[in-house]
Amino acid sequence: MKQTLLSLTICFLLFSCKKNISNDQFFLQCNNTQILDSATISKKIVGSWILIKQRLGSTGEVKVADKNIRAIFNSDSTYVVLEDSSILTQGNWSLKIVLDNMWGLVLTSPNNYLYGFISFCNNEVSFSFSYLDGNDNLFEKTN
Repeated sequence: MKQTLLSLTICFLLFSCKKNISNDQFFLQCNNTQILDSATISKKIVGSWILIKQRLGSTGEVKVADKNIRAIFNSDSTYVVLEDSSILTQGNWSLKIVLDNMWGLVLTSPNNYLYGFISFCNNEVSFSFSYLDGNDNLFEKTN
């Protein structure tokens, strides 16, 4: 009986750890060092993005977005962040080097969803702020 209970506990722990590793890997693939210039980032960021996942900086927990958050970046350097159809923030955006070759946004009206290093992978963009106990926010392009 004790061996069965021990085996079940070990299996449970292995499967739980595997899930956390895959969630971390999901974010890590977007956080690999990228050498992109401001023109490339500006071109890639233009469009409509919907929040799909967050990694909480205080706990490291990865969760599916529980709010309908959309960020729209326009080629004229304006942006809007919406929750459902309500405007959370809007203004102008530009890019700045935050550290080494890592870029971040400068926003005339800051928004917590858009803080941190910008990384692209496939049709997703990550704003990583967990290095200062903030959240990492992963958006998927919708157009």
